[in-house]
Amino acid sequence: NPVVSDANKTSNIKEQDPSIVAPGYLFSIHSTFDKAVNGQFRVDIDGQLQLPYNVKIKTNGKTIEQVQKMIIADFQAFFKSSNAVSVELAERKYLVETEGLVLKSGKYLIDQKTSLDEIITQSGGLLPVNQPNYLKIKYPDHKSRIIDLKNYFQVGSAKKISGWQGGEVLFFQKELNDGEV
Repeated sequence: NPVVSDANKTSNIKEQDPSIVAPGYLFSIHSTFDKAVNGQFRVDIDGQLQLPYNVKIKTNGKTIEQVQKMIIADFQAFFKSSNAVSVELAERKYLVETEGLVLKSGKYLIDQKTSLDEIITQSGGLLPVNQPNYLKIKYPDHKSRIIDLKNYFQVGSAKKISGWQGGEVLFFQKELNDGEV
């Protein structure tokens, strides 16, 4: 069960290892044999990479090098040449999703060190009426953390909540649900 966190304390959630593929990472693929393969493809919030020809790769827990090899292997079946496709990491951004009492719920690309205040701003801000009192951060590994927003804003701890992993869902809510303390 999640617990209400003091926004001044550092989270027990470890920072994402940048060599591990995260939701939001952007891969660039190039083929001299088939222009339909050329392009940039972003890992979705659930860790899936959707590629041309209905190729889907689950990137969860994989390194950049492993994903590059998986992409090349999957496309090699379409081509006779062993070096028909090249793959590189084009951008290391993190995809998070905001829900609940914000003006514009949605998926947002951020840097690993983006502050919570910046994410709230990207989401259009908190609702002016019926403002949320709590933020529940659900991590990809199914752990969660609850932040008392009143404490967060009063203490000015904007720099304390960062180190995003990609794939987090930030749910802004008025009250805690049963079992959440």
